[in-house]
Amino acid sequence: MKKENVNLTAQEKMFVEKRAKLAQSWPIVGSMIFIVILVFAGWLWLSNPYLINPWAVFAEINSGSIPHSTLTLMAAILPVVMITCLFILIIGLVFSFVAFSNERKHIAIIRRLNAHQGGLKEGMTEKKV
Repeated sequence: MKKENVNLTAQEKMFVEKRAKLAQSWPIVGSMIFIVILVFAGWLWLSNPYLINPWAVFAEINSGSIPHSTLTLMAAILPVVMITCLFILIIGLVFSFVAFSNERKHIAIIRRLNAHQGGLKEGMTEKKV
């Protein structure tokens, strides 16, 4: 296989550096988003249990304290819907972590291929993934 030199233009180098900064900051940003989701779920559990706690809803239905205007089916399904939404958010967050991890690997490969030009900074993705 013939070895080719990789020559990046200044614009491509800027793009790689911009993406490297984004990929480098993702673990912190993603972790903060994850914590916000968990805090939101905890807040819902404590302040609005009908939105997330199916056992509280079923207990209220059995005790008869939910107004008749509230449909029983909606009251039982609402926590399941909220948990499903939170689960979808968490899955999206996990996929984002995987995507940014792959991007860091690709940027490291680009930098190694372009190392002979000396145009890219090396401090951005020192963490081996």
